[in-house]
Amino acid sequence: NYTALGSNAILLENDYLSKGYRDVTVEPSYELDEATNRVSVKFEVNEGKQYKVREILFENISGVSAKELIKLLKTKAKSFFNAGNLVESTIYEDEASIISYYATKGYPDAVVSELRIEPTGEEKDNVVYMNVIFSMDEGSRWTIGSINITGNEVFSDEKVAATFSIKEGAILNIEDISLMLQNLSTLYYDNGYIRAYVNPIESRDEATHTISYDIQIFEGPQSVVEEILITGLTKTKPYVFERELNMKVGDIFSRADYIKSQQNLMNTGLLKGISAEIYAGSSSDGVIVE
Repeated sequence: NYTALGSNAILLENDYLSKGYRDVTVEPSYELDEATNRVSVKFEVNEGKQYKVREILFENISGVSAKELIKLLKTKAKSFFNAGNLVESTIYEDEASIISYYATKGYPDAVVSELRIEPTGEEKDNVVYMNVIFSMDEGSRWTIGSINITGNEVFSDEKVAATFSIKEGAILNIEDISLMLQNLSTLYYDNGYIRAYVNPIESRDEATHTISYDIQIFEGPQSVVEEILITGLTKTKPYVFERELNMKVGDIFSRADYIKSQQNLMNTGLLKGISAEIYAGSSSDGVIVE
């Protein structure tokens, strides 16, 4: 099966790449012995040189420090404590981590404008040392403007506002914005509004470098448990588990009861695992729990 040989060759290459052998090649081949009907498999490996990181450098940074960024990275420079292997896939992961970090510090537009991997000229015992250089375009720093929420009829403005602590004038932190939206969605989900939808609309004021958010809430109907299905059983009758549920048909759906029911089922000691799902029911407000 030559496809399997190719897959194994890729696995070998990936193992070498994870150790800094960025030029490695692996060529699979086989020979058939017709007399014995046996196949000899051969993987010809050309390792090439091993590459290690001597330094990690940053250009055009002012909003954050190099020390802050270094702490984020999976890539490490060669030291007594770190092998310093140069793994390009990890470097690209680090690039994403840098951009995400900037977005928590008020720089939502920050990008790595250039990523360079440059030789230092140092080579010893088939090991080549490289510098990794992230050149940044930080963009402007932004603060929070106003946050307006519309569409909430089930919950008061005070109840909705209590789900987040973002203040006008604070440095923009994209993670805080995401958490705010998550908390709003959870407030509705916990109370049976599983079809509720939160739509944030961002607007920027270039003069003041503030970003404001108009958050539209589409509440939808409160969901009712239309049916509860227990599937996948081979040894135990469904009624054994039904009595452990914190919900029943006709109840307003509750996320807390949904989670507690799963915990109760596992606590019986009769199950290896549970996969729980929620589906739309036959009515506009009905849900089926499996």
